[in-house]
Amino acid sequence: MIAFLLSTLVSVRVIVLTSAPASLVQNTAIITQLLNPSIRITDVRYYKDPYPQLNKISYQIDRLQNLSEWARRKRLNKNVDAVHFVVSPMNDGGYLFVGGLARGYCKVASRLSFSMSNYSPYNVFGAPRYAHSVFSAAHEVAHIMGANHNNEYPNIMHAAALQFVDRYALGWAQQSKNEVATCLRSKGLK
Repeated sequence: MIAFLLSTLVSVRVIVLTSAPASLVQNTAIITQLLNPSIRITDVRYYKDPYPQLNKISYQIDRLQNLSEWARRKRLNKNVDAVHFVVSPMNDGGYLFVGGLARGYCKVASRLSFSMSNYSPYNVFGAPRYAHSVFSAAHEVAHIMGANHNNEYPNIMHAAALQFVDRYALGWAQQSKNEVATCLRSKGLK
């Protein structure tokens, strides 16, 4: 029975490229397991950001592409089903934005299974942004696991989910859970 359980786990490696606390990864792990119990953050590694100059919103696609290639060169995507990067916040016009990006939907267990979100404890006005960072990470990991945006009501996969973090107890929509289960089955992971 244990061998069966181990073979059904979906492993995510988190690569932290900023000064995010360990609790960010721990809380993201808890939230993603609520999406699908098979998803596990199995490994966390800390590195200096190789592309700190790509810190504006307009550079985020390039940043994820460059980080993905960097991770492949360092073989950081080996023996895991997905890699998620935690980077410093995006800066645009003097404001710091929390958000993220994923390389497509249902890319888990492929060479394109990379996502990225940023961490910031506070915005430029001093408002707390820790919860925003946790939900952003979970949202982007969910994309590569097969979840699409779901804008029916405030939930983690809402396209503008971060606007609801301070006002609602966000959870996963059943549609998102179904999409992830379908994706994982299609990849032979569940």
